Amino acid sequence: TIGALIADYYASSLFTALAASTQETYRNHLERFREKHGDKPVALLQAKHIDMILGEETAKSKSVASNLRKRLATLMQCAVKWAYRTDNPMHQVDRIKYKTPGIRTWTDGDIAKFRERWKDDTPQRIAFEILLYTGLRRSDAVRLGRQHIQGDHIAISTKKSGEIVQLQIPIHPDFRAFLDTIKHGHLNFIVTGRGAGRTEQGFTNW
Repeated sequence: TIGALIADYYASSLFTALAASTQETYRNHLERFREKHGDKPVALLQAKHIDMILGEETAKSKSVASNLRKRLATLMQCAVKWAYRTDNPMHQVDRIKYKTPGIRTWTDGDIAKFRERWKDDTPQRIAFEILLYTGLRRSDAVRLGRQHIQGDHIAISTKKSGEIVQLQIPIHPDFRAFLDTIKHGHLNFIVTGRGAGRTEQGFTNW
């Protein structure tokens, strides 16, 4: 069944080798599909069926439909490789074309408004200043703490292209002054309103 194929995919190195954040994203795409079609036989899935499913999704959101198509392409490759079926119906399914406007870059005015709304030592302001002055991605930003401050720079390890690399980020004088205003004693700078550390996904949702 589709459900069994998805379960096998989750257990394979194709999935387990992905970053945790990517795994969660892919699960979100696939679980919605499995909820509707998980009990159906993989061998009976045809290009027409996929076109109809993607057509329904496209009417709601082209980006969601495009992501689902990518996940199904991977699943069907696995289905052929693992002998669920002998052919790949995705070869006959067209790509979904769409354009996104992207995310607007904040202006100095936007930054000023945010700082006016969220004062020093609020969780929102701390998270903002860290992202602004370090450029760290969310998984590294939530780990950043006083233990990473070494003189005039930040030293923190990160995973890039499967390798662990050490980042050396100079500390801007204004950022140094801001860090000195953080009063909480948690190991990480970014914390919840109750003073606990944030997870990567929790930080994103927040």
